[in-house]
Parts: sequence; C-alpha cells; structure tokens
Amino acid sequence: MLIFAELILLALWCLGLRIATGSGMILEHPHDWAETHLPSWLYKPVIGCIFCMASVHGIIIHAGACLLFGADPFLLPLVIVCGVSLNGFIHYLFELLESYGVDESVPYVQLPVFFHSDNTKVLHDLDLEYDDKDLEVREMTFVSVGALEPWQTDAGETQTLIHANGSTYRCPLNPETVQIHIRNLRA
Repeated sequence: MLIFAELILLALWCLGLRIATGSGMILEHPHDWAETHLPSWLYKPVIGCIFCMASVHGIIIHAGACLLFGADPFLLPLVIVCGVSLNGFIHYLFELLESYGVDESVPYVQLPVFFHSDNTKVLHDLDLEYDDKDLEVREMTFVSVGALEPWQTDAGETQTLIHANGSTYRCPLNPETVQIHIRNLRA
C-alpha cells in the first residue's frame, strides 16, 4: 500500500514541478537557467523531462519512505519504472485535453514568436552567435498581452517584443501589425 502512496506523491510532485516551471509560472526563470547552464544528463532528470524526473525524484521520495516508514529499499526500481509510466500517462492525458483547443469563449490572439531550434539552443548554450533565420517561428496563443516594445534586428528590421505572462517573447511582425491583431481580438 505504501508503494501506491509513493507513486501518487511522485506523480503529483513531478507534474506540479513541471507546471510551476512552465512559461509564465513562478519557477520559469530557474528552469530557463537550468536549461541553459546544466548538462542535459542532469537537467532532464531534475527539472526538464517529465519521464526522466521519475528517476531522481523517485529516489528521493523512496528514500524518505524507507527512512520514515520502513519501506523496502529494493523496491526502488519498481517505484522508478512505475513512476515513469504514471507520469507519462498523466502527461499524455494533459496533452490530450489541450489538443481539444482553446476555449472560444475566452478572447485570445495567436502570434508568431521565435523559439530556439536544436542547433541554436546548442549555440546559445555555448554563448556563440547564431542567425535569426536559424530560429524556429511557431504560433503562440496569448490570452492577455502586457506590453509591446519595438526591437531592431542587426539588419535594421523592426520586430516586436511581447511582454506577457511574466515573460518576453520576440515576434517577427512589426509592432503596428501586432497592434492590429490585438485590436481585432478586442473587437
């Protein structure tokens, strides 16, 4: 019975930590720091991969159960493997719910924003220069936008910095075009 309590605690802990480190959340900045400064073999099981997190956090939770409640230490592999499965299953359910789309009754705007590709992420981690054309542009949904700020590229092109959800995003559109999209949202 104790092992089920450990698995539930492990899943809630890992998923809660994953949510708290998401975009616009309270632990977003420590997550971003860890992503850029820690090697992936450390970053992923500590905070970066919901599946990998079951290993490190499972060890901690099972050690606590062994010390406090006399759990069998040889059940650790079972806790980790079952924790990976449970985390994956719950994560899959969240993604499935999100795939049903945005609630149409809530006004929102979708804007293109720059994201690191695998290649630019490595260059960024090594503090090497990379070109904007190597970044990925993906649509992002904004429910509210705090502020807009013009941003000049090295080529002299004006883009937009979008301040929303406690973060800043760079949009390839100019500020006037972004304003039109936001006005259409409020119309």
